[in-house]
Amino acid sequence: MEAAKLAKKAATPDNPLLGIRTPMRTWRNKKGDQLEAELIRSFKIDGVYHGDFLRPNGKVFTYKIGNFSEADIDFVKELLGDLQ
Repeated sequence: MEAAKLAKKAATPDNPLLGIRTPMRTWRNKKGDQLEAELIRSFKIDGVYHGDFLRPNGKVFTYKIGNFSEADIDFVKELLGDLQ
């Protein structure tokens, strides 16, 4: 499993995705727009997963994981599953 190899197992019980970091990759939203970014931190806000992403230009932004394509949501779910 590719995602299993990418997961950094530094999670905490309260926030299982916190320790995940991925290499730079292409992410797509539900509209099909794409961007290059590295997932550097994930967390929940009111039960909804969000991630902090690092762009190639060094800027960091926060994005709701549920706004990504189904394939990218599944990728993050696989990372989460590997930590539990």
